[in-house]
Formats: sequence, C-alpha cells, structure tokens
Amino acid sequence: MKNTWVMCFLALGLISICRCDDPPLVESRHSIWFQNNDTKVRLCLVTYSYPDTSLPDLVNSWELRGMPVNEKIPYNLNEESWKNVEKNSSAKLCVFIFDSDTVSMYSWEEMKQCYKILMRYDLSAQELKNIKNTITYP
Repeated sequence: MKNTWVMCFLALGLISICRCDDPPLVESRHSIWFQNNDTKVRLCLVTYSYPDTSLPDLVNSWELRGMPVNEKIPYNLNEESWKNVEKNSSAKLCVFIFDSDTVSMYSWEEMKQCYKILMRYDLSAQELKNIKNTITYP
C-alpha cells in the first residue's frame, strides 16, 4: 500500500514537471486572434503551406476551430512554424474561413475539390503585426 502512494506521488511529480501545450483557448505568445463579426458561427483553419493555397488533407477535426458570433478567440500557433514565419520574409500563414453548415454538409474531399471556402488570408509575420495579430471576419 505504501509503495502505491509513493508511485502516485512520483507520477504526479513527473506530470507536473513535463511541459504541456497550451489549452486550445488560452493566449500564448504565438497566438493569433479571430474576431467573427458575422451573424453565423464560422470555422477557421491555419496552415503553413503557402504558396500552396489548396486545402490540406484534414488529419483531425479539431484542426478546424470554431469562431463564435461576435467573439474574439485566440488560436495558438505551432512554435516552430511561427519562428519560420517570423524569420523568413516570404513565409506566410494561410488562414481559411468556412461556413459551418457547408463543412457539415460536404465531405472534406468535396470541400477540397470545390474549394468551398468563404475567405482565405495569406499573412506574413509583418502583416500579422500590422493588424495586431487579429484576423477579423468579414
């Protein structure tokens, strides 16, 4: 019984020492912000594939982030990709905005083939800085 308690405390200690990624809706120093001024919930997707502006294969549904109506939410960027965008003047983030109804109505393959997006932003680090890291739709 004593060994079980010792193992529990060791496990908790190791977990607290390990660095975890920020929760999805918490601001970090690599955050961009989305402001949805539309009357409907929108979805956004950020990619680092510029100049390829085609829609990527969607690996996980959580890659699509909900944009609530009249709310400003943070989107935490991958640190390594963010550094690449900051250091390389030709590197840009591709930000896609989608209608949530369209995404639920069509398969991702159809979304890709027909390019069913509402808006796309291609932004460099300087352009993001100029808009104070806030992307406003529409």
